[in-house]
Amino acid sequence: SETVLDAVSNVGGLSPVSSKRNIWVARRCPQPGMPEQVLPVDWVGISQHGVAATNYQIMPGDRVYVKAQRLVTIDTT
Repeated sequence: SETVLDAVSNVGGLSPVSSKRNIWVARRCPQPGMPEQVLPVDWVGISQHGVAATNYQIMPGDRVYVKAQRLVTIDTT
C-alpha cells in the first residue's frame, strides 16, 4: 500500500536538483508485448495541496522516475 509520496520520502525526499514537474511512474502492462504505462505525477498537488489523484499506489515492478532540472544541475556543478 505504498504510494509515490511514501516512496520518495523513503529515499530521503527529492534532491535539490530534482524537477517537481517531471516525475512519473513507469508501470509494466499486464499483457505481454504491450508498452508500459507512464503515469505522470503532480508533485506540487500531492505535497503542497493534498490532491491525491496522482499519488499512485506503487505496485511490484513499478519504477518512479524523477528528472533533474538541467539549469540547476549545471549551476550546482
